[in-house]
Amino acid sequence: QLCRSLTLLAAKGAKVQAIDTVYTDLRDLKGCKKESDKAADSGFDGKMTIHPSQIDIANTAFSPTAEELKEANELLAAAEDQPGAFQWKGKMIDIPHLRQARRAIDRAVGLDIVEVAPKESPPAWPEGPHHGKWFEELAVGMVIPHALTRTVTETDNTLFTALSMNPAKMHLDYESAKKTQFGKPLM
Repeated sequence: QLCRSLTLLAAKGAKVQAIDTVYTDLRDLKGCKKESDKAADSGFDGKMTIHPSQIDIANTAFSPTAEELKEANELLAAAEDQPGAFQWKGKMIDIPHLRQARRAIDRAVGLDIVEVAPKESPPAWPEGPHHGKWFEELAVGMVIPHALTRTVTETDNTLFTALSMNPAKMHLDYESAKKTQFGKPLM
């Protein structure tokens, strides 16, 4: 839990998306839902999945409901005429509340919950052999083609292991890998 909290705080402090780690028990979909809901409630922006059965669970946990979107749109409309903090529906409203409402609307783009126009179009994937995106450049619905000349490198594996907070030994630990059924690293 400490590692997740530190990851969340560091990501928010750096103004990048905080992505929760994978849920490894593929058969326990209730546990995956519980962990996904907890991550969304804690402030994570998304969750990594390792099996197709987990995708809808994660998407549901991190997608706003129609009611949340309605309230977010109403709040932003009410804020247009306000010079600063104001009271709305008995609550004190300030910039963090408006940011949260905007994020809910941004997450809903493309979900067909309500018709919402995006603030800006998603960034295009660069042409040519030079690939790479920062987390904040990724947009909902963006499709990233696999570069045919590129494969997963040791650096990629190390980065994924660090980001996913996977406690298992890395696939490129040669001594540990020799002891497995494969007899060598998987990458």
